[in-house]
Amino acid sequence: MRAWRVGAAVLGAAGMALGVGVPAGAAPQSVSTVQATVYAQRMLACTSPDYCNGVVSVPRAWRQVKTGRWQDRFVDPSAARMIRFDLDQRHKITPAAAMKKREVALRGTPGLRILGRATGTLTTARGGKVTMATLVYSYRSGATTRWVATRFVSLYGITDQAVELTAGGRLGDRAVLTTTLAKATRTFTLVG
Repeated sequence: MRAWRVGAAVLGAAGMALGVGVPAGAAPQSVSTVQATVYAQRMLACTSPDYCNGVVSVPRAWRQVKTGRWQDRFVDPSAARMIRFDLDQRHKITPAAAMKKREVALRGTPGLRILGRATGTLTTARGGKVTMATLVYSYRSGATTRWVATRFVSLYGITDQAVELTAGGRLGDRAVLTTTLAKATRTFTLVG
């Protein structure tokens, strides 16, 4: 078993509702599929076999792919959907500013539709202050419409963005992706 010390920044006992509806024509995912998903704790941003920088609950069947030193992605092997974590967020901007910057960067993306924006602050289970900004959008990738929700998070009451969580997949997968992002937000903990 990997040794790690919990030095706790739990992202959100309450999480943050995305508050956006499914666009017209989208086939919603069945509730039974969302409820049938089994979650498991997984370590991420590991710098050695014995040390990881975070732990989170994600769907157990999803395969972990390390995409960078501080970045991990969990991919559903049965569908074109994933959740990505980027812990290398040393930007000197707030989550809300990071969200606006991302929205500007997305300009020109084929079929881009901004579906929602949300910002909020909450107190974690350990009493820490967490500030979040969430951008939800869809875009066209070939003949497919993709749905994406990116959440920018600051930790420990510091105003700078520290973590980026992104869930993405087909438009019809919105329900399971929203649930996965909310669960990841509630259970993500920095360790070390």
